[in-house]
Amino acid sequence: MNENSNARWLIAVSVAVVWVFAIYALYYWAHKPFSGANLVIILDIVVWLGLLLVATALGQLSRRWFDYSNPLEEIVFSAALGLGALSLLTFGLGLVGLFHRWLFWLLLLLLAVILYPQIRAMANTLREGPILPTGTRLNRTLAIYLGFILILTFFRCLSPPTAWDSQVYHLTAPKLYLQAHRLPVDIDIPYLGFPPLLEMLFTAGLLLKGDIVARLIHYAYGFLTLLALFAFARRYFNHKVAWFSMAILYSVPSLVLISTWAYVDLGLIFYEFTAFYALMRWLEARDKRWLSLMAILCGLAMGVKYTSVILPITLALIIALRGQQEGLKETAKAILFFGLLTIMVASPWYLKNFFSTGNPFYPFFFSGIYWDEFRAWWYSRAGTGLAFTAPWRLLIAPWEMTVLGIQGTGRYDATIGPILLTVIPLLALVWRKITLEERRIIGYALLVCLIQYLFWLYGVTQSALLVQTRLLFPIFALLALLAGYTVERLALLTRRAFSLQWFVTAVLLLALGLNALSSAFQFISDSPLRYVTGFESKESYLTRHLGLYYTTVVYINENLSPSAKILFLWEPRSYYCQRDCWPDAILDKFKHLTYKYHDAEGIADYLHREGVTHLLLYQTGLEVILEAQFDPITPEDVATLAALQEDYLRLIHDEGGAYLLYELK
Repeated sequence: MNENSNARWLIAVSVAVVWVFAIYALYYWAHKPFSGANLVIILDIVVWLGLLLVATALGQLSRRWFDYSNPLEEIVFSAALGLGALSLLTFGLGLVGLFHRWLFWLLLLLLAVILYPQIRAMANTLREGPILPTGTRLNRTLAIYLGFILILTFFRCLSPPTAWDSQVYHLTAPKLYLQAHRLPVDIDIPYLGFPPLLEMLFTAGLLLKGDIVARLIHYAYGFLTLLALFAFARRYFNHKVAWFSMAILYSVPSLVLISTWAYVDLGLIFYEFTAFYALMRWLEARDKRWLSLMAILCGLAMGVKYTSVILPITLALIIALRGQQEGLKETAKAILFFGLLTIMVASPWYLKNFFSTGNPFYPFFFSGIYWDEFRAWWYSRAGTGLAFTAPWRLLIAPWEMTVLGIQGTGRYDATIGPILLTVIPLLALVWRKITLEERRIIGYALLVCLIQYLFWLYGVTQSALLVQTRLLFPIFALLALLAGYTVERLALLTRRAFSLQWFVTAVLLLALGLNALSSAFQFISDSPLRYVTGFESKESYLTRHLGLYYTTVVYINENLSPSAKILFLWEPRSYYCQRDCWPDAILDKFKHLTYKYHDAEGIADYLHREGVTHLLLYQTGLEVILEAQFDPITPEDVATLAALQEDYLRLIHDEGGAYLLYELK
């Protein structure tokens, strides 16, 4: 009896479970709460986290050599070293033609297994307690602001890339490497000669999953910079300085925006700041291991951008200044060791350039493939800087870039907010009241910022193309530290009648609130959640953001033969082109053709010799350039283009009058 009763109960419950499951499954099959796109994006996030975890665990192998003072410091330096090592590993595989998806997945899984003890130890460390303690109401307010900004930027990273330089070369280079399964590739994009440390990580991301992983890698460098700021400020000052510094760094609207793009700026900020951090640790302990770490980080910074060369020069100067008390011989040995190790770490990128182009610093200083005197002049545009147009503006550059600078315009092409310019000069008010040890640290930070600022200012005097605040971003972490320290130390001026610190803090919080509000409005306007949640297709999103350019590229991809070769004029973007597209990377293509081949007939002969089948003219871009009158496009050049169109080209597609696609006759 009991057995029959149990059997009936089991059957009844089983039928009920199947019934419930069937109804819910069929209902949500017909009424999908989300599309498959969500699941794809989840995989992007998983791959990104896996890469970061493996890279940090790889860097943790260094813990036996370095005396990290706390878990956060260990994570920061481990991530710096691990990401650098992963980039160099990817670079090495590319040199021997091993850019294959299956191989990278195998390597990632193999590294995860080998590094499991490090991963487990890191997880145990993070479980021990918060690595970013707040403590006070003000710190919690700053943490809420940072969390809000980081969440918004994270979701903006989950949409298809549309940023300009990403499409010109930061993602185009990895795409070309993947197509060839190796590097370097033979194409006239001068930017491919730039040190590619981050592009190698983007390449790994594209191999493992896609370009969203690349965007998240750059985002991660911004987050790591915040952690490095906190670790440094907590070690040398206090938690209040740490939270102020982090919030001020992410109060810079353009920097926050760039953190969502597949760019390299945040990687350079991170490596420059951690190199300064290692310098301070070396000055504390005079331990050669920290000198080694500083050199490695400087070498990694030189793998991100050529302009970072000013950093090891500056740090070598600081070593010389501090080394006087130890004698000339010891100081010289330290500088020599530091310099040689820096060069050794940076050398792979420069050797690649030497063997592929004949110029280790391609395209600068020397000639090389696709490069000549005309293009060197065109790219640098020497003689157009402020020294030749408005020298007095050099004196007010910080004021101009703060007050007049606007992202996406010719006005310094960046919006940096008011906080840095407002707060940092106030440091002079408390300079005599702070301790000698803190004055030394702040003084070195000021020296690094000053030298890089003067280096930038010299470039601005020479070329109008360098009047960009973004070229100063590498020192913004140090500037944020200086600003955060200044706000905290203004307490030294507090009197019963008035607290300057309270006033400055209140204004700072107001600026942060307005920045958070602006970020929210921009997020709503951009609407990345429509794509992330599957309510908008990739094609729709890209058309909405890239307009006629994207629809033109789609036409090329769908209607031209796979063997077609398309020369772009006045259009440098080619990332979404699935044919053999030759972009006009520095907008000099036609001018260079007239320089070399003089007339329409000579240009047409060249195009036929090179196997070019089509030509894409960005008519609107040409009209904007002619109106601006900065590029020296002459009436003779326009007449040559018209003759080429009339006699040697056949129009096969007109995209709204903006893009004209021709076939060579």
